Formats: sequence, C-alpha cells, structure tokens
Amino acid sequence: MAAIVALTLSACAGVTGGQGPGRLEPDPNATIRWAISVPPIQMDPMVAKAELTHITYDTLIFDGLTTVDSNGHISPRLAESWAEAPDRASWTVTLRRGAVFHDGNPIDAQSVAANLNRALQLRDSTPVLANKLSGWSKAEVVDGRTVRILLNTPDPAVPAKLASPNLLIGSPAAFGTMGTQPVGSGPYRFVSRTADRVTYERFDRYWDPGVAKAARVEVLAIPDGAARMNALRAGQIDGTLAQVNLHADIASFRGDPTVQVLEKPTQSVAAIFLNTSRAPLDAVEVRRALNYAVDRQSLSTNLLGGLCRPTSQPFPDGPGHVAGLDDAYPHDPARARQLLSQARRDGAGIDAIFYQAGLSGALAPALQAQLAEAGIDLRLTAMNPNDSRPTFRSGRVPALVEQILPDADPSLTVQSFLRLDNPGGPSAEMSALGQAVLDAPIGTAQQEQALEAFNSYLVENPVGVPICAIPNFFVASNRVTGLADMPWSTVSGNTDIRGLGKA
Repeated sequence: MAAIVALTLSACAGVTGGQGPGRLEPDPNATIRWAISVPPIQMDPMVAKAELTHITYDTLIFDGLTTVDSNGHISPRLAESWAEAPDRASWTVTLRRGAVFHDGNPIDAQSVAANLNRALQLRDSTPVLANKLSGWSKAEVVDGRTVRILLNTPDPAVPAKLASPNLLIGSPAAFGTMGTQPVGSGPYRFVSRTADRVTYERFDRYWDPGVAKAARVEVLAIPDGAARMNALRAGQIDGTLAQVNLHADIASFRGDPTVQVLEKPTQSVAAIFLNTSRAPLDAVEVRRALNYAVDRQSLSTNLLGGLCRPTSQPFPDGPGHVAGLDDAYPHDPARARQLLSQARRDGAGIDAIFYQAGLSGALAPALQAQLAEAGIDLRLTAMNPNDSRPTFRSGRVPALVEQILPDADPSLTVQSFLRLDNPGGPSAEMSALGQAVLDAPIGTAQQEQALEAFNSYLVENPVGVPICAIPNFFVASNRVTGLADMPWSTVSGNTDIRGLGKA
C-alpha cells in the first residue's frame, strides 16, 4: 500500500523542546484546545471546497474507509481489507465489525454504499469529488460487510482515494443536515459550531476505545499565525501548526521546556500556480522566466529561517523526485528578461491572489519584489483561505501564491496537476505522462518511473513556480500526548488530532 512519504522521511521527524509528558497518563476528563488558521464554514466533508482545509474539524467526527497514518502510509479504518478485481473493473471493500454511527445506526455495506453513491451524485457540483472520482461508476452491496466499487476505467489508487477527507463516512439518516448537524462514527461527536470554534465530546461507543483520550475537544480558528503562537504561550490553546514563516517562534519554542516542537517532512512545496490559458502565461518562455526570476535561496534564508529547502521541482523528495532538478532554475533575472523579450512579453503584468495570513502572505510581497527586478509586475490581491484555491481553480484569475498539496498517494497529486490545479489544461504530452502515472499500480517501481518522467516534464515545461519544500512544525504544550502519532501529519498542516491526550 502506497505512502506519500517514505519511511526514510518519517524517520527524520523529531520532537524538540519539551519532550512531552513522559510517563504521565492522559487525563480522561481533560479538554484539548487545538487551533488552525481556517474557520469552520460548514461540517459536511463531501461538499468541502478543498481537499484538506477542514480535515481537523471533520476527522474528529468522521471515519474514512482508509486513512493516512503518521508515517504517511495508507492504513485501514472502517475498511478491514480491500482488493482489486482481476479484470480491474472493480474494487471490493470488506468492512470491520462493530462500528456504529453516533446516532446508533450500524456501519454496514448499505450505509457505506449510500455514502459512496452520494459522493458520486455530488460530483457535478463539487470539483474535488469530480477530480477524484472521474472514473468511478457506482457502489453496490455484496453482503452485509462487503461493498463493491464499480469503475468505468481501472483505478489503482482507489485505496488512497478512500482515505480522502472528502469521502469520510456519515450516517445516511443525517445526509440532509450534515452541514450543520454532522453525524459520523469517529471518536468524538459534534456538540456545537460558532464562527470560530467547533466543540466535540467523546463518543463512548467508538469501535477503537483507546483513541479518544480526552472528554472534550475544541478546535479554534485563529487565522493569524503570530496570534496562534501567542495563544499557545498564554495557555489559551494546547497546540497548533507553526508554518515556516514563523521560524523565530519555532526556534524560541525549541528552547522552551514547556513546549514540544514536532517536525514532519512533507511533499508539499510553496509555489506560484499559473493558469496557462491566460496571457502572458500562455507562453512557456514567460513561465520559465518566472522560474528564473525567483531567488529561492534568499527566500529560504532571509524570510523563512532556512526551514524551507529551495527546489525547482514540484516533487521535492520521495517518489517522483529527480536528483539534480532542485537547481534547474538558478536565480537569473537577466535570463528571465531575455526569455520575456524572446516571447515579446517585456513588461509582463500578472494578476495573482494569495491568502493574506500564513506562508502565502509572507511569500507574496517578497515574490512581487523579486519578479519586479526581472521586469515582471505581479499584481497581488488577498483572499480568505477557504476561497483562494477554489477561485484559482475556477479559472477566474491568472495566478495563485500557495502550496502544492500532497495527497494520500502521489498519483492523486498528479491528477490535480492534470485537472484542478491546472485550469489552463495540460498539453497532450503532459496528459500522456500523467496518465502513465495514473495507470501504474501505486507504490511500484512502474509508478515511480512514471512519476519521475512526469516531474521532469513539469520542470522543463512549467505550469507553476516551485519555490521550496515545506516541512510541518507542530507546536504543543508538553502536557499533550500523541503529537508524533497524528494521522495525515506528513501530508497536511491541518491534521487529524483524534488521538491527542492531555496529562
């Protein structure tokens, strides 16, 4: 089963600062308060605008059929096992015994098939589902514990797709009110939601009783990173993500015995996404010029404390990474100007959106200044985090300063490059190279070779500007337990905190 981050990467993760509560046991009556940057707009995973934005809110309430464990591997959750049919026209999923929804209804093949078919019905109105489930036909009940997923085309990535936060399983009885009164089967049940907070309480009938270690969990929305760090210092929250633009806070916490700092490598890359159908970005020379105009080393050293390793390739490590391509575009404003002149796009102006807080907010003005040195006018507009990526994906703006989102398997990242995150559309060659990745069994040498070919093409024919490889830094009180074991923590900064406790 595939992993987005190899074991060698997860082995690099480590906790510094306070070393956690050691032999202290989690208090079963505790309340854990965790902060993320995005507010809880609604609670239905299947209609979320983006893949990972609400994962912290949703995975406390809901289980998926599979998940991504703390080492980046696809692991069972509500599914006990899965198998591809010999003719590759379907996958069979066997469910675990004894799981129930918070309303007491059983999790069986009928309820799971209802969820998967609901997702298929929502494809036309939900771009994320349309991207992931484009080759799926329907789900059918085989017996009480077995579901068959029928495909229009073979899909080796089904186990990874079943881990998607957009395919979390909810009670069919609550489909009509899932956005406001969610009912799942996770270790915590929903209590309430306000504009900046969701509150949960432990579900005592959870099928894995050791997971929920606290009586209550509160997830708070604090968009400003500095405010989140100060809330941790003041004891107002127990933990959060510190993005690499908060390098001074990370360094401070590493020397603080009351705080743990967990570093997790990821496959995420800070980048400028480009709509290749919009002038002047329709010319590959302009896109190459943008890559030469960015001083990645300066951004890493002077803006991000050296924590974000410069790279010119969209796959910064692990499967797909090609040795030698990290430096494919050295900083060269003169070369950038030359390419613009060749394309007759001197004085190019590009409208770009960005998320005002966080890493995107730190990078955008610095990138604007660097591109200006090469004669490129980057015109910036700030947006909120729930709308910035969907707005770019809609094709309404030429560029987005954000980060390449990894997923449960690299093939899903490729799928986004071919569709959602490339609104200008792929070239015929890019489509063929991408399809070779999608056709390969996940976690195989065939897939890795196809990923490397796809990555090499994207470096030579960029549809964006990779900047640096982003690690996750999770900071928490040393009373918090389970920090190193959070599912999805090698993939997303908004991670699954279901197993955290507090001594």
